[in-house]
Amino acid sequence: TGGIPRGAKDSTNKSKGPLTHAQKYGAWEHYDADGVVGAMEEREKDEERLRREVVRLENKRLQAQARKQQALSAEASEALRQRGNTCFQSARYSEAVELYTNALEHTPRSAVLYANRALALLKLSAYPEAEEDCDTA
Repeated sequence: TGGIPRGAKDSTNKSKGPLTHAQKYGAWEHYDADGVVGAMEEREKDEERLRREVVRLENKRLQAQARKQQALSAEASEALRQRGNTCFQSARYSEAVELYTNALEHTPRSAVLYANRALALLKLSAYPEAEEDCDTA
């Protein structure tokens, strides 16, 4: 048999047994550190883009929610104002003041509501409060 004698080690088979330090060091010659760093930087950029996109979408959702809430508040305020007007026309001034006040909780910058409440307060002879509402309107 022309093979390797029993007990002799095969010097051509380098995969058997532990690697020497020289063999381990040689593997680093093929390691592409720049490529690994570039891939890590690209992954970080992708993650940052995703974070920005999540923030953008969340802001968009919150703005839509705020617009919807604002529209609901405006509708509620208008309904309360109309009820206040009905009470005012029926000379139920205290009720009208209360409804206008409730409407102002929904739309606190409404000059119309302050003016309406001021007129109802005048009818109730609450002059200082009426004057304050007129100044605010």
